[in-house]
Amino acid sequence: MTFHSKLQPITTVLHAGESFHTTLRAGTQLLVHKGEVTVNGPPLWLADTMVPVRTVLAEGGGHRVATTGSVSLCATGDAEVHHWAPASQWELAAGWVLARAELFLVRFGFAHRG
Repeated sequence: MTFHSKLQPITTVLHAGESFHTTLRAGTQLLVHKGEVTVNGPPLWLADTMVPVRTVLAEGGGHRVATTGSVSLCATGDAEVHHWAPASQWELAAGWVLARAELFLVRFGFAHRG
């Protein structure tokens, strides 16, 4: 019995001029595998003024989404972007419980590590 977390990235392929709109949770990691992408994140508020958040990422560039909200990825050329969502508190707790159960089963001879 092994607990698998969300280590596999979600891959988005964009062609020149295409945009991808989605909602991402705070803490989501973005990595540009190929091409160049403009990340338009959720806007921030400074008093009563909305401040847009725009980041340009070249190939190999990374970005962490600071706040939960709507994000758009805009490609200037062909691009490939990987993103990982952070684990929720429930997923972390489930992983801890399953790891402890596996140790118990191995310790008392009910299962073998392999």
